[in-house]
Amino acid sequence: MMRNNMTPEPDATPQAPGDPTTHTFLKSALRIAGLGCWTWNLSTGEIALSAEAERIFGEAGPQLTFESWLRCVDPADAGRLPALEEALRGGQRTFSFEYFFTNPGGARRRLKGDGEVVSLDERGAPAVVAGTVLDLGDSTSEARTAHPGSFHADRASSWLWEQDADYRFTLVEGGEQRRIPDLDVALGRARWELAHAVPLASSWDEHIAALESRLPFREFEYRIGDGPDAACFSVSGDPVFDGAGRFRGYRGTSHDITRRVRAEEEARQARLLLQQASRLARIGGWALRVPGMEVEWTPEGAQLLGGASDGPLAWEQAFAALEEPHRRELRERVGACVAHNQAFRMEARLLLQDGQERWLEIIGEPEPSVTGPRRRVIGAVEDVTDRKMAARRLHELNQQLVTTFESIASGFYTLDRDWRFTYANHETERVAQRPRSELLGRSIMELFPWFAGSPLHQEYERAVSGGGPAHFQVFLDALGVWGEVHAYPSAQGLAVYFQDITDRKLAQDALRASEERHRLLFEVSLDALLQLERQSGRILAANPAACEMFALSEAQICQRCTSALSAPHEAGLQQLLAELDAAGRARGHVSLVRGDGTRFQAELSGALFRGSDGVTYASVAIRDVSERLRHEAEILALNEGLAEKVRERTAELEVANSELRAFAHSLAHDLRAPIAAIRALAHVLEQRMQAAAEKDRQYASRVRQAAQQLDDYVEALLSHARLSQVSLSPARVDLSATAEAILDDLRVRDPDRVVTVEVQPGLCALADPTLLRMALQNLLENAWKFTGNRGDAEIRFSGERQADGSTTFCVADNGAGFDMEYADKLFGAFQRLHTQAEFPGTGIGLANVQRIVARHGGRVWATGQPGRGAAFCFTLP
Repeated sequence: MMRNNMTPEPDATPQAPGDPTTHTFLKSALRIAGLGCWTWNLSTGEIALSAEAERIFGEAGPQLTFESWLRCVDPADAGRLPALEEALRGGQRTFSFEYFFTNPGGARRRLKGDGEVVSLDERGAPAVVAGTVLDLGDSTSEARTAHPGSFHADRASSWLWEQDADYRFTLVEGGEQRRIPDLDVALGRARWELAHAVPLASSWDEHIAALESRLPFREFEYRIGDGPDAACFSVSGDPVFDGAGRFRGYRGTSHDITRRVRAEEEARQARLLLQQASRLARIGGWALRVPGMEVEWTPEGAQLLGGASDGPLAWEQAFAALEEPHRRELRERVGACVAHNQAFRMEARLLLQDGQERWLEIIGEPEPSVTGPRRRVIGAVEDVTDRKMAARRLHELNQQLVTTFESIASGFYTLDRDWRFTYANHETERVAQRPRSELLGRSIMELFPWFAGSPLHQEYERAVSGGGPAHFQVFLDALGVWGEVHAYPSAQGLAVYFQDITDRKLAQDALRASEERHRLLFEVSLDALLQLERQSGRILAANPAACEMFALSEAQICQRCTSALSAPHEAGLQQLLAELDAAGRARGHVSLVRGDGTRFQAELSGALFRGSDGVTYASVAIRDVSERLRHEAEILALNEGLAEKVRERTAELEVANSELRAFAHSLAHDLRAPIAAIRALAHVLEQRMQAAAEKDRQYASRVRQAAQQLDDYVEALLSHARLSQVSLSPARVDLSATAEAILDDLRVRDPDRVVTVEVQPGLCALADPTLLRMALQNLLENAWKFTGNRGDAEIRFSGERQADGSTTFCVADNGAGFDMEYADKLFGAFQRLHTQAEFPGTGIGLANVQRIVARHGGRVWATGQPGRGAAFCFTLP
């Protein structure tokens, strides 16, 4: 059967918005009352049924159309439909129609349909009718157990009866499965004289008045009996007159309407239940005509919007208290509903005159197939304030919960039954090394392949399958993290709270390693170690070295107090312990006693520490220093003797040095006088031998030169000796300026020489100015001398700062050079690598340079190559 998309689904009942519990309540009420819902499109013949209506129509229900329904209606009842249709087209809006219905399976039922025109076409004619259907029962009612005083007459649901002029029953004829009073009691009695006879609508007085007026009556309804065995009848009758026109009584028919009456009562109770449910659920209905904006309200709807349940309430007036933008949204939604056939559902905030806040859920649907100025929008309004406040509170609680989870330093995440992340806080992001956007909605096994089959996976599976929480510690090798995990299973999946205990684990491992190292140190230490409780002085532990030192077992040592280990009348131990208490550590020498009573000297050191139990303990190390003290005494005695010998030798050396200085002075004075005489006489002799033979003059000249050389040697020897006697006077020396001055003197003494000189500027040192000038002068004079045979002579003086803070200075030339094989002889006194004829000199200059540099804490060295020049370098700190 075709179904209009604006009509209810077959398995649906008219729904109210809001709480699902309310929907269930309303649906149950309809089911209990046996009411089915239907809509009928008059133009197309399409019929839409609720599930209860399909059940009532039986086998014809699932494929019911107007044509198939009409074929199942009793022809006599179908004959009344044209008149009903004509009344509806004439403006009647509601109707009630009882009829017999025989479904394709042959079951015959008496049904009652109540309906209302809910939609008009563009000509104003009914377009859609909606209503309910009620099963009044099958055409023959089942026999009931009669109470005393009743009997079963014929089995028809309708029968004939006759009454005499006094309205007493004289005849009951026909019918099966109907209950009437006992024949012996009914015959001869009037209707109102029957036991427990009660009219259903009017009164016996009205009925008797009609009879006495000899008027026909139709469908007078009354009940006989009480409780579950009561029966209801509809009676119609006409007066009977004889040929002479005398009144003889009444004749008519009776119908058993027990099923219908009970069904109507149940329907009234269902409607009352619906009204109560509507009030309890605070749901109201409305119907709006556009464009006139005429609105009809149910009482509940008017009350929800602040109006009186029985007074008029205009549309704009009703929603004037809606907050913006909700009021504007409602106007737009209603406009779209009318213009575009769009149903809507929205929530809006209403501010009542007393200042109270009320949240409403408003739904609306357009009437199907309606166009033109007489359209209607039908809807409902529900008070959802409690739900809204609960949702707001839930949102606040959720926000508080999220804030709590985000603020804690521990990780928290949830997994669904498919191991997908549904929540993860910031600590989870840090440990997982992934942002939250990559985690949520994705499987933990997809993101972390190592998870499958891991100990973490096994523990999670155990928690889920066992239905109880799990608490464990696990190392996540892939993440390099230790975690303490609490897993809580739920119907949704698993909630996991974990702490990153990597630092704690590392600290515990370090503590265990430290304790193990301490234990090993305690056991293998060569010094005696004692652990004691400071307040009581009780010894708690002693290592093997202590047992060996005191010649006691550990148990014997622990049985003694510290004072028992001290020698008699020894106050040093108590003084050390007092110092230990005051400063937290102490060190000193004490005299102790072994288990056999022998005394020994010991060096004791100790420190206090507080245990995790809050008790103060002391760790004491004891070293037997008896042998050391004996050796120190012997060494002290030897040192005293050695010091005396040093003093004696020093005095002897000072005397020898004094005598040597006196001897050197005397020798220099005594030698230089004859040498000077020889030199002078040789010069005179050379002057007087001008006319002598050339060979004789050469002999005289050689004597004079030898004397001069001998005098130079004596002077060099004296200067070398004086270097060790001169005290240093350090000052800042500009070596670049000193080198320039020395080179200028050399140019003046030898003006014919052309030498290229390069001096690095800014070279300074902290040294004795006189001695450093002497050293630098020796090096530069040597460079000047040994480049004398070169026409392109070059001399360079440079310096370089070293990583250790010292400076290396270098004097380099391109002169005669030397063979590195003899480099170790360069700095010896009177050591020469060249002949006097080649390069004159005394051979003492470089020795003086080495002595000067050494006295400043530096060193000197040389490099060279024959014919390629030489470089002399020295360092100064």
